[in-house]
Amino acid sequence: LHACTNYELYKALYSGCNDRNMFEPSWTLNQQQELYQPGRMMTFCDNHDVTRIASQLKTPEHVPIVYGLLFALPGFPCVYYGSEWGIAGVKEQGDNDLRPCPASPQWTGLSDFIARLSRIRKDSPALSVGSFRELCVRNGQYLFERVHAEPGHLNRERVVVAVNLTESVEPIPVVHAGYGKFEGLHGQFTNVFTGDAIHFSGGITLPPFSVQYFREQG
Repeated sequence: LHACTNYELYKALYSGCNDRNMFEPSWTLNQQQELYQPGRMMTFCDNHDVTRIASQLKTPEHVPIVYGLLFALPGFPCVYYGSEWGIAGVKEQGDNDLRPCPASPQWTGLSDFIARLSRIRKDSPALSVGSFRELCVRNGQYLFERVHAEPGHLNRERVVVAVNLTESVEPIPVVHAGYGKFEGLHGQFTNVFTGDAIHFSGGITLPPFSVQYFREQG
């Protein structure tokens, strides 16, 4: 058996977004780090048996954020056909609404974003098979890192993922204990989506409704 479907994380992703409670996926991910071997779970945000993510989420701006998480978290990300176009579908009596037969592709900006996420993950050992560690958890914000280092080699990749579920710009300051504990980011990074170089010296500010990947320069 190569992988198992990760229904626990599936529920935590959409529920955490709808409730603006990133402690739910945080709890799930940390528990699974202890229970399962790395990379043995197939991750998804919808499939043929559940309501499509475009219909499941209360806030449309959260749809690309969920996919940004899906392609950055441990496991094998799986996209259900049509959801890359943002197709809606509610599981009610029967599953017919979940399984349409489009006459032609319905390419959208979401499709472009998911295709880009796929390329980024494919080219990143850290996102594909790297270790996972949380950096900060707040109700509407979540930061974690994926790190990959080849044994006996100097090659090391570190990618920091930062999510903001809210409609506001959110500063994430260094907090030494308690709610929003955050050690801070330090050094030179590259924004994976824009290619811009950025220097962090502690806190970080997150744009509204955003998911960002930062690759440490080394």
